[in-house]
Amino acid sequence: MIYDASICELHGERMTRFPVPITWGHPTDWNYHPSAGRTLSEDELARFPHYLERVNGGCVKFRGMSDTADVYICPACVSAFQRLRK
Repeated sequence: MIYDASICELHGERMTRFPVPITWGHPTDWNYHPSAGRTLSEDELARFPHYLERVNGGCVKFRGMSDTADVYICPACVSAFQRLRK
C-alpha cells in the first residue's frame, strides 16, 4: 500500500489543507487547545489527530518567516473534537 498523506489514518477520510496560525516561542503546554479552553490528554488527542488549531514553529521567528502553515484537516477529526467540546 502506498502512503497518502491526504487520507486520515484514523478515519480513512480524504483531508483538505487549511492554513493555521503558527505559535512562536516555547509553549509551556503543547496540548493546550484554545477553543476547548483546556489541556487535552494524549487519549483525547488520539481521537482527532488531524484537527489542529495551531502549529508550533519553534523558539525563534526570524524575519520573513510565515505566520501560518498549511496542515491537513480531517472532517471526522473536526467532528470528534466538536463532540468533545460539548
